[in-house]
Formats: sequence, structure tokens, C-alpha cells
Amino acid sequence: METSMKQGGGRQKGNRFELTLARILSIWWKQPDANNLPAKELWFRRVPMSGGFDKRKAGGDIWSVVDEAQTFPFSLEAKNREEWSWDGLFKRNEKWPVLSYWEQCCGDATRMKKVPLLVFTKNRHPVYFAVNQWVASELGIGSVVDTQTRLVFGLFDQLIAIDPEIIISKIRGDYNAE
Repeated sequence: METSMKQGGGRQKGNRFELTLARILSIWWKQPDANNLPAKELWFRRVPMSGGFDKRKAGGDIWSVVDEAQTFPFSLEAKNREEWSWDGLFKRNEKWPVLSYWEQCCGDATRMKKVPLLVFTKNRHPVYFAVNQWVASELGIGSVVDTQTRLVFGLFDQLIAIDPEIIISKIRGDYNAE
């Protein structure tokens, strides 16, 4: 028996993931009372029209909308999709979907002069992140290194455990996303 997601279900799933990440980022970046605020009052928000917004003003899926969050150095791409598995990384599968997510993330980051940060998950899995090896080395994070792409993967909880002041001090200045 074949099961499929109802029409628009994938978009709703992605929207929920982005809203959850916006709240987590607001809490992480120390917005007072971020746990109890409505989404429209958070420091981080989903980019309007799911990334279809004016690319000169926002890149990625989540952006900082207040001065207190402008120090956030990342252009964040969020993916909550079922189409990937870790096997694709270890089998050197060139069509591994996470690599296309990363390419999209790097394009947005370059345009916005930010550091690419991919945050991804799928049903019944924890939330993971991917950054380039330079960022992982600066922050001392990551669990899996792909030497071919120089990407480092880890659990998102590992990244958000780092104090924002440390991130700001280590990940500022000129950065080339490639």
C-alpha cells in the first residue's frame, strides 16, 4: 500500500520547521521571553514567501529582523525532507540531496555576505547542521567530516549550545562561502 502526503503537506511541514527554528534562534540569541512571544514578535522570522522575498533584503529561510539580532553571522537554509539518508554521504552518491541543499545555502550566503548554515532533519530524526570545515574548526563543533566537500555535520543542539558572543567573536569579518 502506497502512502503519500496530502497536497501542501510538505510545505506545511517545512513552514512548521522554520517557525520552530525561528523561535530556537531567538532564544539562543537571548531575546527576552522568546519562549512566550507570538511568532510575529520574534527577533528571527521566516523569510516571507518561503524564500521568494526580495533576495537583496533576505537570504535563506530565516532572517533577523531587529538590531539585536543583526550580529547573527549565518544565512540559514532549513530543510525538513524525507528524501535524504546518511547512506548518500558514505556511498559518495553525487545526487545526495543534502549537497543540493548546501549549494542553495551557499548561494544565498554569498549574496548576503553571510556564512552558510544548513539545518536539516526528517521525521523521527534529530535536527542536524552542516557548515564548512573552517567554521567548524573555529567553533570546535561537528561530528562527521566529509573530506571531499569539506563539510562538517553535527547535531544542531551542539551548535546552539555555544554562547552567541563566542560565535560573534569567531565568525565575523570577510568570509567566502565557497
